[in-house]
Amino acid sequence: MKTEFEFYFSTHGFFFEKDHKFRATLGDETKPLNLIDGLKKLIFEFQIIRNDQKNETKVTQIGSLFLTIPLSADDAEKIVFQLLHLVVQQVNFNNEGTFEVSTAWYRGKSIPETEEERLEIGDRPYFIQMNLVESSMEPKFDSSQFVNRVSQTQMDFVLIQQHNHATQAKHPIDKYLSYYKIIEDICSTRSSTKKRITAKELLSNNVLLKEIHNSAFNPPKSNKEYVDFVSIIVDIRDKCSHLKRDNGFGYITTDERIQTEIEKYIDFMHYITHQLIIKNNKNV
Repeated sequence: MKTEFEFYFSTHGFFFEKDHKFRATLGDETKPLNLIDGLKKLIFEFQIIRNDQKNETKVTQIGSLFLTIPLSADDAEKIVFQLLHLVVQQVNFNNEGTFEVSTAWYRGKSIPETEEERLEIGDRPYFIQMNLVESSMEPKFDSSQFVNRVSQTQMDFVLIQQHNHATQAKHPIDKYLSYYKIIEDICSTRSSTKKRITAKELLSNNVLLKEIHNSAFNPPKSNKEYVDFVSIIVDIRDKCSHLKRDNGFGYITTDERIQTEIEKYIDFMHYITHQLIIKNNKNV
C-alpha cells in the first residue's frame, strides 16, 4: 500500500523552471529510523508540480508538493510531516529565496498495490485533512494604556524590540531564546566580586523576577517552587543554545520534546518578560 499526500506550496524570491520528481532513501538495514516501530529503511517520492495560473499575491510562484509514502494512510500520516519538513528544509537550503508549504489542509489518496488492498479501499481512496483552530475575537487596541505607558514610564526600547521579535518568531526554540535574552539582560547583573556565580544563582536571587513570577499565581508560589522554575528555564536555555547529539543533549529543530518541554513555557515567558520590561527601572 502507498499513500500520496498533496500540499500547496509558495516560493518567494525564486521559482521552479520545470516540474520535478525525486526519490529519497532514509536509513538502512543496520540502524532503525525511529519513525515507526520496526521501520529501518524508507524510500519515498516527492514531486513539485507548478501551477502556472497567475496569482495576484506577492509570492513568486505557487504549486503542489506531492509526497508518496509506501505505507498505509494511518501509518503514513504519523510521519508525513517529518518527511515534509525534511523536503522543505532541503529546498530552502539549496536556494536563496524561501519555500513555504501550507499544512492548514491537505489531500490524500490511498494507492493499492494488490487485489486485497483494492478490496480494502473500495471506492473511497481519497481523504482530506483540515487543521482548524477556533477563531476568537481579537483584543482591541487600548489607547489609554498605550499613552500611559509611553508618557509615564521609560521603558527600554531595545528590549521592546526584542520582545516583539520573540513574539513574532515562528519556531519555539527561536521564540524561547529571544524571551530568555530579556530575562538575562535585566536580571543577570553580576556583582563586582570575582566569585563565579551561575545563571541559576543569579536568577534565583533576583527580587524583581521572583516578584513577577510569584504574583502570577493565586496563592503565590513558594520560594522552592520559584527556584525550581528558574532551574527549568535555565536548563531549557542550555538545551536550546547547545547541541551535543552524541550525548543526547540539546534540541534539534524537529525534536519531539519541543512541544512538551519548551512550548508549555512560551506563554509564561511572554508574560514574565513583558512585565520585566514594564517594571524594570534601568536608565536608558
